[in-house]
Amino acid sequence: MFVHGRVAFAQERIGISRQSTSYTGRTPQDSVGPDPNYLARALPGFAVGVLGAVAGGARGYAVAGKCNKPYADQCEFHGFSEVIAGGFIGGVVGSAFGAAIPVGRGLCTQGERFAKGLGGATLGGVVAIGLLVVSAPLGLGVAATVPVGAAVAMRKC
Repeated sequence: MFVHGRVAFAQERIGISRQSTSYTGRTPQDSVGPDPNYLARALPGFAVGVLGAVAGGARGYAVAGKCNKPYADQCEFHGFSEVIAGGFIGGVVGSAFGAAIPVGRGLCTQGERFAKGLGGATLGGVVAIGLLVVSAPLGLGVAATVPVGAAVAMRKC
């Protein structure tokens, strides 16, 4: 801490500004206002989220395995809950990954963008489940809250 204070004092003496910058060299003022790349994040988030939901659903079906009930009519919905859970998890992770692909303003690293997108997509997934439970007539259109949540969470990136 003592060395840091001497460096700061020396920088002030020779006129070097101590304003913080990100890893790209941009100043915090560049992050003021709404994200101009909102659709550039939401659209890949939606596309990769659909692919992730399909892959997650397929993995859920594989996890369910074969039905070992004695009668075929008992296996009608075998694996349904695994497919739904896998599709949901795959959609959330896929949306976070897809929304993190565009660099945007360049104020966040790839890992930071993914972490923020994962948080926003998870929150969007919770909202989607709530909307499906409360108002079923909306249908699967509420699944758009997942990539929208991922894109909104990265508004400062």
